Parts: sequence; C-alpha cells; structure tokens
Amino acid sequence: MSDGAKLEDSNCAGLGSDADKKLRKEAAETETAWDGCGEKPGVEIWRIEQFQVKKWPEKEYGKFYDGDAYITLLTRKDKVSEALHWDIFFLLGKDCTQDEAGTAAYKTVELDSKLDGQAHQHREVEGEESKEFHSIFPHIHYMTGGMASGFHHVENKQDYEPKLLHVIREKHTTRMNHVPLSKDSMNESGCFILDAGAKIYTYYGSSSNNFERNRADTAAEHMETERDGHAKVIDHTDDEDGFWALLGGKGPIKEEHNDPTKTGLNCATKSISEAMDHPAVLYGITLDASSKPSYTKVGDKNFKNLLDPSGVFLLDAEHQVFVWIGKEAPKEIGDEAMIGAMKYVHDSGRPISTPIKLFREGKIINNTTLLRILND
Repeated sequence: MSDGAKLEDSNCAGLGSDADKKLRKEAAETETAWDGCGEKPGVEIWRIEQFQVKKWPEKEYGKFYDGDAYITLLTRKDKVSEALHWDIFFLLGKDCTQDEAGTAAYKTVELDSKLDGQAHQHREVEGEESKEFHSIFPHIHYMTGGMASGFHHVENKQDYEPKLLHVIREKHTTRMNHVPLSKDSMNESGCFILDAGAKIYTYYGSSSNNFERNRADTAAEHMETERDGHAKVIDHTDDEDGFWALLGGKGPIKEEHNDPTKTGLNCATKSISEAMDHPAVLYGITLDASSKPSYTKVGDKNFKNLLDPSGVFLLDAEHQVFVWIGKEAPKEIGDEAMIGAMKYVHDSGRPISTPIKLFREGKIINNTTLLRILND
C-alpha cells in the first residue's frame, strides 16, 4: 500500500459521516441486546441472527456454529482501582457470510459506543483465534451449520443426531471441531469423541499423544456433566459394535492428519506462514473530507517512539494488524478505526483471516506480539 493511500468505497460507504455517527449512537442506546451489559465482571455472548443481535444461552458458551458470527464481551475489574475494563471479540465462523461478518463488525463498534468507547476490540476468525480469545473458554466446540440449524434439545434419545468431534489440544484451550460422521474423517494421530447422546464414545488414535488424550478425556467428561446424568462416557472398545455402526461400519483408519475444517474464511490468497514474513509498517490514520479513513506511512522501526497520544495508528506486522488509539486522539477517528482496519486488510491483499486487534492507550494490553514489536 502506498503512502497516503485511501481505502476504496465498499458496502460500508457512509460510515463515519455525521449522520452515521448519530444513527450509530442512537442504535447503541436503543439496542435492547446491550441492556445491562458490561456492568460486572464476566462473559456475555451474542449471535448475529438475520442482522439482529440475539443473546446466546449461557449453557452454550464455548459452542459456536461455523456458519455464524458472534460477539463476546469480556468484562474485568481492576484489583486496585476497581475500574472495569472491557474486551469485545467478534468471532467469524469459517463459513459465515460477508453480510454477517459486516454486521458483527458494525455491532461491535456499536457496543463499544455503549461502553463510551473504552473497550479493546478483536476480530477473530475460526481456526486463527488469538490467545486472548482462547483464554476465555476451557473448551471451544465448533459445530457444522449456522443459525438455521439451531439447537434441538431432543427429549427422545432415539431422535438424537450423532456427531463426530475431532479434539485438538491447543496451548490455552481445547478445540473440538465437528467433522463428517464417518471413519474417513478420523486418523490414527488424533483423538475423537463420537457424541451419540446417551453414550459419549472416545477414540484415541494409536499414535496420538498423551496430552491430547487427556484433553479429550476432560472434554468428554465435561459433556457428560452438562447432561445431568443422562449420558455416560465410554471407551469405544467397550461397545465396538455400537461405535462402528454409527460410523457406517468398521474399517481401516488413515494414519495421516488431514484437517477438514480448513475451508471457507480460512482459505486465503496467502497462508499465515507467508504472512509472518510481512515487514512491519506503521501508518497514521486520519479522515478525509468525506470522513473516510486515510493512511499515511509513519515508519518501519522504533514504533514505540512513533506513537503519539493525539493520534490513531495502524501497525501492519507479521500475521496481524493492530490499531492503537491514543488517549487524546479525536473520537471520530477512533470510532472508525476497526471498520477502517477491515477495509485496509481487504485492500492490501491480506488474507481474510488476518487477525485485527484494537487497543487503547492507558488500558491493559496483554498481546505479547504487539508488546514485542513495540519494544524491538
């Protein structure tokens, strides 16, 4: 991207105008989904349903459909000052539509307005979630489908639709991906849970490691606990006939790992490893005469010394894009920063799965990548 380049018009044209800002503030004040949110420490989640924000049931926290978009609000209290701090994460399932993604982004900015523009904002994409997002949930369970699928709490166990889950150990959480109900979805290096309702089968590949087996054990037991005595975890060898029948019959399991979830939003023109080679560049953000974000290159080193409390900056570095808002920065620029960063990612040819993180000066920043780059 050249110095001073302006982002092209998109379906977000008009964002940043006086009329848009007025409507956004009014929408934040009248959006009933935000009533009482962020008033005490904890986690709150909403799903985007036909461009509307709908509260996500607490018992489903950590469970997401890969065809949907979600907004998560994390509220924390400072132990010394007792002031509240907020982080808003909008999560895009790998198969969610661009309209849903846009609505989630717009509603995130709206929620931030409700919190008087004091929240950090994070764009998360399935498969590329940040450490901060993972730390919220001990287990993350992605299910196939979207809003139309819904949750069907079946009373008759005979009507329960079995699900095969691939359990993946990650540093800060356990990911469970819903994969096709077939032995072809399995491999001997992985761990799997076959959720048949009353029976929760575990299958540990012959070459899987103990760490992943332990995570799978914990995840299966968590599912059992959620069902209040209506389900039992069993090893697949304790009921081989029932287990293999659900998978279409017993047969050989492939050795190699092939992740069937890397589709949709996770497919990009550049891989994350390629993006890691992206040289770090800092841009200053301003608004042009038509209130659209404009970017001017500030520098490509000594970033910490280039940040100005009166400015808003975008740091394009490695596989992430960061936005930094100074304490004295014009509110009208800060309000457009996340939407503008999304346009920047699109126009600069970055992968659509590129994480975007928005931080505010004076608020606690725990992102180790940003802190490392600023202090290099």
